[in-house]
Amino acid sequence: MDSRVSLRRIGTSHGVFEFLIDQTDEPAIAEYFLLNNSSKDGPTILEIPHTYVPVCARGRGAAAVVTEAAFEFAKSQNMLVLPSCSYVAGAFLNKTAHFRSLCCTIDQVKIPREEANFPSNI
Repeated sequence: MDSRVSLRRIGTSHGVFEFLIDQTDEPAIAEYFLLNNSSKDGPTILEIPHTYVPVCARGRGAAAVVTEAAFEFAKSQNMLVLPSCSYVAGAFLNKTAHFRSLCCTIDQVKIPREEANFPSNI
């Protein structure tokens, strides 16, 4: 994961990847939720429902930095990624096709949605 990005847990299955951009007080973020897989033995799913970049820092690649960190984290933890954010599903994956193999669909999420616990080794 990019050393400029930090992982901030908000709860047992919710948090954000943050990237503090020079000359701003507000970080770029990729929000995540950890979800259980519909397959009993399937990997945990890291859903990215939202990315945000402060207005003064848009257009400089900050969203890509935090999103790539989220994908790298998922890969290191043997997770799948559910790209429900329109930026992630569109622009990001169009430019970084090598991450598509980590993606899953909503069909793979356990219904009703069941949040997973954060890995204990992190």
